[in-house]
Amino acid sequence: MSRRVQTMNADERQVLATSWLTMQRNWWALEALHRQLKEQPQEAWLTLLCVIETAEDPEMLETIGAGPLEDLLRSHAEEFIASVELEAASNSKLRIALSHVWVRRKRDHEITQRLVALGCQFIGEPP
Repeated sequence: MSRRVQTMNADERQVLATSWLTMQRNWWALEALHRQLKEQPQEAWLTLLCVIETAEDPEMLETIGAGPLEDLLRSHAEEFIASVELEAASNSKLRIALSHVWVRRKRDHEITQRLVALGCQFIGEPP
């Protein structure tokens, strides 16, 4: 089965090239946030709130929710659940991001129930 290759025009190629270079120049930010998530979760939470506030569209909020916000909640949900609930009550962008977080704990687990109530998606018990 052959795969049809879509060609780009010069403007599309330039956008791709510029975007790729921007990502490479700022790769350090991904690594820095990942390090915060592991070593300084309180700082990571504050950084995530800033990132969420700065996000310019729902697609970015989806990426934040399915990425670093999910990572924070998987590792530190018990520590942050009250803060997340409080912030989500008045932060619509956070609620959008939360709707893209997948929760991997048992249904009867209190923290899981609270996360699902915030809009996180339950994906069942881990294997």
